[in-house]
Amino acid sequence: MTKFVKKMRLLGLPVLLLALVLIFAGCDSNGDSETWHYVTSMNQLNGTWRGSFSQSMTIREYYQLRGWEWDTLIQNYHGNMTVTNTMDDNVTINTSTMRKAATARITTTYSGGNISVIWPDIRNSYPNDNSVTVNDSNYSVAYFSSYDVPVSIGSFLGYEINQNENRIRYRASTEVALFTSNDYIVLTRQ
Repeated sequence: MTKFVKKMRLLGLPVLLLALVLIFAGCDSNGDSETWHYVTSMNQLNGTWRGSFSQSMTIREYYQLRGWEWDTLIQNYHGNMTVTNTMDDNVTINTSTMRKAATARITTTYSGGNISVIWPDIRNSYPNDNSVTVNDSNYSVAYFSSYDVPVSIGSFLGYEINQNENRIRYRASTEVALFTSNDYIVLTRQ
């Protein structure tokens, strides 16, 4: 297997990592109309939080973000393909038990370019288990993730809360996700 084909098969893995890491959701696109300050107490976080997220990026932008080489061969392989991620999250933080329970449904859809030709390679790069559903008709992969873990205030370092304490956010990492460094993951209190 050539180095190029290995890289193509691994394309699905980073997108899966995106899904698993982004358990909180929603890109903040309303500017800074709110006043934000760092979370300083677990009591600020008690309750249920929900959000949704959607972002699209060309495959070339994705390669550039990851620091991967882009050349004519790769361009010819992918064409002008786009990757779109959408997510719906539900997170409950219980400060009396110091636990966080979360569920997320993330859908990654590939479109354009040579997707009909390279879909089998992308499809086969995803794990074959009950948490992943592949839809060959629209070139998408849906994930369902849930967990229940112990937490402390240290679990939320870098998280911010707005002045009404009804929204929390944190900066997304370009090491993990399809985000720029200025994007936020945002949750709204229910």
